[in-house]
Amino acid sequence: MKSEGIRQDLNRMNKLLYIVIVILILNIVITILVNGKVEETPLYNESFDISSFTTIKLNEIEEYVNTEEYKILVIGKPNCQYTAKMIPLLEQAQEEFGYETLYVDLREISEDDQESLFEYDDSTDFIKEYLGTTPFIIVFKDNKMVDTWVGYENYSKFIHFLTSLGLEKKEN
Repeated sequence: MKSEGIRQDLNRMNKLLYIVIVILILNIVITILVNGKVEETPLYNESFDISSFTTIKLNEIEEYVNTEEYKILVIGKPNCQYTAKMIPLLEQAQEEFGYETLYVDLREISEDDQESLFEYDDSTDFIKEYLGTTPFIIVFKDNKMVDTWVGYENYSKFIHFLTSLGLEKKEN
């Protein structure tokens, strides 16, 4: 009697073990299939049109922002989906407000370039903390950093950000 109960318990444990093994194998197969599909389907367009912006090297920043006009510096990466989504909004805002947008590819920023940008940072060290996050947008006026914007957001929020800094839409 006792051995019969033990045998039944062992059979149940064997069945449970087989079920666990089948679940693990299915999990591995599904993971392989899903990962294969993710690599085949790009999540973003790796190229975007920045021809309406002035492409600069970061070490040239002072010659561009040493003016009474507002300048918008965008630091982005071609393989960043948020930069790709933000570019059309930046182009539209540039057209509506009439400012010049400067573009720097994050991949081309050296340590010396970073130091030249850090000189514009206020006491919060915001640039040091967020440089590397894209898109990273810095608003300049009178050779000073006025404010910063990090990441993607909808157009109305970006426009509100610009107008809160004193930028005005140009008259048609």
